[in-house]
Amino acid sequence: MRYDALKHCQLAALLSGLLLSGATATADESASEKLLAECQGTWIRTNTNNGTKNRVVKVIEGNKETVSYFRNGMLTRAHQVEIEVSATEHFNLFTFKNGVVIAGPDKGDKFAGPHYYAFKIEDNTWYEVMQLLKGGKGRPNVTQYQRMTVEEADQQAAESDQKADQSAYTQSGPDVQLIKNTVHSFAKGDIDGWLANFADDARYSHNKWGNQQAKPIAELADVHRELHTQIDGEVKVLNEIYEVVTVKGGGKHGHAWLHLEQNFKTGEIVHVAVFVAFGINKQGKLGYEWAIYDTSGLPDQAPYKPASGEGSDRDNGSSDAGGRLARLLRRVRERLLGSR
Repeated sequence: MRYDALKHCQLAALLSGLLLSGATATADESASEKLLAECQGTWIRTNTNNGTKNRVVKVIEGNKETVSYFRNGMLTRAHQVEIEVSATEHFNLFTFKNGVVIAGPDKGDKFAGPHYYAFKIEDNTWYEVMQLLKGGKGRPNVTQYQRMTVEEADQQAAESDQKADQSAYTQSGPDVQLIKNTVHSFAKGDIDGWLANFADDARYSHNKWGNQQAKPIAELADVHRELHTQIDGEVKVLNEIYEVVTVKGGGKHGHAWLHLEQNFKTGEIVHVAVFVAFGINKQGKLGYEWAIYDTSGLPDQAPYKPASGEGSDRDNGSSDAGGRLARLLRRVRERLLGSR
């Protein structure tokens, strides 16, 4: 009797163990199937190394994975493998085997495997850790992929390029030609052509700091037209230096150093040194003009003479301040160019 009872207890325990083991196996299989479903789709990793743009595209369809490698937009290698994923108690295991290279110099090569790594998916980010499991050699390496389409990755890359440092300097090219054409249109008396280079909302400031009391550019067009009624012929551009500086965020600023000669109908021949800065917008138009020059040598009727009450330099006892600054800027510029 006692023996039979013990035998029944052992049998019950064995059956319970088998049932528990079966339930655990079923739960593991369900978790692994759910994990495999979560793996499906396109995963992309990008980085830039010494100016080279690298992209890895991982596409999982069913139990097949295709991994493609791109360098500066060109496919350099691709391989395809069979995969299995296992959701264990402590970590997820990714297994790949029966691989074949389908693009690149080693196309056709095969690698049997199996190979393993630990991984997890969280917030549409794939984290995989190589060399962590037993038998892996070297320092464990964590790699991240984002769930996204190739089109989304292209858009993200374009936005990143826009945010990149765009600093540049040039003394030639279309932007330099724009400000040079603007100066020479003014000098020739083609004020309509001069004005056409500016944006509709452009403003100007002369002999004042920055945009203080800036006025609509159309008002400056009237001033230029008045000048050309007072002089014989064109304004002569005796010397000129041009440059365009692009700042980190992409904003462009053109600069010109000018030596101008004006022959007034009243007999005065006036030489003026001018520093003028222009803003260049994304549409290739000028957004502002900021100029500094000496007005003390101009005839009283010249339209660039500051009117009484405008807060000019002459009103505060420093009539030549703008001229001194212009000459100083020109000398600095000449020294800089001479040292190159």
